[in-house]
Amino acid sequence: MSRQAAAVSVLGVLVPLAVFGALGWMVAMRDDAAWDFRLARFLYETSLEHRPFQAAERFFLRWGDAKSFAAGVSGVLVFLLATKRLREAAFVVTAMTVVVLGPLLTEAFGRSLPFGGRGDSFPSGHALASMAAVADVIVLLAPTRLRWPAVAVGALLVGCIGVSVVSDGGHWPTDVLAGWCVSVAWVSAVWLALRP
Repeated sequence: MSRQAAAVSVLGVLVPLAVFGALGWMVAMRDDAAWDFRLARFLYETSLEHRPFQAAERFFLRWGDAKSFAAGVSGVLVFLLATKRLREAAFVVTAMTVVVLGPLLTEAFGRSLPFGGRGDSFPSGHALASMAAVADVIVLLAPTRLRWPAVAVGALLVGCIGVSVVSDGGHWPTDVLAGWCVSVAWVSAVWLALRP
């Protein structure tokens, strides 16, 4: 195994799975962290008090919905297939299957929404899908000069979507962190399985 593959195995798969496992255990034991509640309340109250924050929240929630990501992923797939990059197209399709895990995990954990909302929240589907899409693009651009701009723009987009789903009262911060962990672990595992 190369050093790169070993690093991805540890930092991309094992560490995120360990963090997800710890968060999942916390949720299963109903042992909510005080910082989780305080941060969720702060973002939620800030959103209620400031209209510009609400406008940004709506904007990023639209970017993070299933239709937007399906359109983005479809565009990437069309480009990859048109340029006969079949291995990369297979990677994107396989990596994006992680979005199927979101609803299954959410139902399995059954964590209620913050502030008396109805439904389940752990892990965040918005966080999971956005991180998977951004991670896919970063992996595809890794051999090019665009990798660092992709990391910067992707981190900003994923972070803004994560803050937005918490500030609108739909998730706890740990739901977002859990969604990111699942996606990073899955995309990393897919990269390890399909790398040349």
